[in-house]
Formats: sequence, C-alpha cells, structure tokens
Amino acid sequence: MYQRFSPQFLHLRLRHAIIAQDDKSEALASEFVQAQHGLEIEEFVKEYKELRKVYHKRAIWNERWSNGQVEWGDDA
Repeated sequence: MYQRFSPQFLHLRLRHAIIAQDDKSEALASEFVQAQHGLEIEEFVKEYKELRKVYHKRAIWNERWSNGQVEWGDDA
C-alpha cells in the first residue's frame, strides 16, 4: 500500500507529469497555429504561459531530485 508513496514511485509520477504537461502545451500551440482552437492571441498567450510555467516548475523539481537535492524524512 505504501509503495504508491515511495520516493521512487513519486519521482516516476513527476517525470510522467512533466511529459504530459509538455504534450498539453505543444497541443495547444499546434491547435492555435492551425487556427482550430478559436482563441484570441491574448487568450492563447495566457494559457500557453500558464502551461509552460507548470512544466518548468516540474522540470526544476525533477532536476533537483535527480541531483539528490530532495531529501525524504524517515519519520513519516
């Protein structure tokens, strides 16, 4: 049961979330370029920036985690 909360599993989930977030932002950009989304430029930029902000935050955490800069307490 606690395997779902192991550091290895959570790191795997983080990496999958990064890929999913990148896919979402790329899909939005492709739809906008192909004029299928119907967004105004301002709306597109706002949505795209928010998606990329989340992507980069996750990527930073992944990099820190991979470099051993994330520590887990054993008292949980």
